[in-house]
Amino acid sequence: MAWSQPKFLRRLPRPRFLQRHETATAAHPAVLNRHRIFVLPTRQGLGFAVLLLVMLLGAINYNNSMAFMLAFLLAGVALVSVLHTYTNLAGLSIRPLGAAPCFAGGHALFTVQLSHGGRRPRLDITLGAAAGATAVAQVEGGQAARVVLAVPA
Repeated sequence: MAWSQPKFLRRLPRPRFLQRHETATAAHPAVLNRHRIFVLPTRQGLGFAVLLLVMLLGAINYNNSMAFMLAFLLAGVALVSVLHTYTNLAGLSIRPLGAAPCFAGGHALFTVQLSHGGRRPRLDITLGAAAGATAVAQVEGGQAARVVLAVPA
């Protein structure tokens, strides 16, 4: 007999980070809002955080005010870059337009439309696939941009 979820657990509201989002279609694009944007550190970002922590420990140990200034300046720059990344993605709508037919061993071409209604341009938006293929897009203010992502089939 397979295990099933108890009824009282099904009635409880799900936490916001576990809620499912609808899949984007050509008729209903996915709009990136505060519930869909997650700015997570990469391996290099975690290494940078460890470096900042070591610099801060060294500044505390030697009571060096210039080391304090450098550590807090670099931490501030990192926080501002996270904020700019978030504002670059906020309000962006993603609409899948389809895929071209392909053969095994070739490249599958997926076309995606990026748009937003604001006046500020959205620069250097990188789309990626699990296979490692990436494409970079520039979305001008109030316009749409089509991006073709080539994924190995």
